[in-house]
Amino acid sequence: RCRRCVVRMDHHCPYMNNCIGVGNQKHMILFLIYCVAQAVYALLLCLYYGFRSFGFVTYAPPRRIVALFLAMDGIVTLGFTGTMLHRQYVSLTTGIGTIDRLKQAKGKRIAGGMPRPLTLVFGSNFLLWPFPFDPDLDDAPDWLFGYRVPAHLTTPTTPL
Repeated sequence: RCRRCVVRMDHHCPYMNNCIGVGNQKHMILFLIYCVAQAVYALLLCLYYGFRSFGFVTYAPPRRIVALFLAMDGIVTLGFTGTMLHRQYVSLTTGIGTIDRLKQAKGKRIAGGMPRPLTLVFGSNFLLWPFPFDPDLDDAPDWLFGYRVPAHLTTPTTPL
């Protein structure tokens, strides 16, 4: 959709309005984890206050509608983002992205996948994994990007 080459493209995300690949897969996964956490929190609040008020019976009608809307929102969000998070997990563990899995399901041949260590998605500093900082991919192996930079372009040259 973007009409751009994206290294190890997984899919085009309409919510991020971008293609998901090596450079932003961490952000996509964190977005999904945050959404799942929000949905679980909303559902736990609904359960707590629902039991506390005998099924929201003691609540006034506007409050009851808001509580039921929050519960429905939590269920829908948990279902959708949980499914997307599972797809990202499968993508990481198999090395085959969403688009390639769809092609494979149609019987088309794809290049073999190679599972990636989490350090190549989230970066080498474990303490920064839960935060939306760009991962440090400077020392990433050549196979991650699918190309090798020629040595003469990476070695410093002396000025004339």
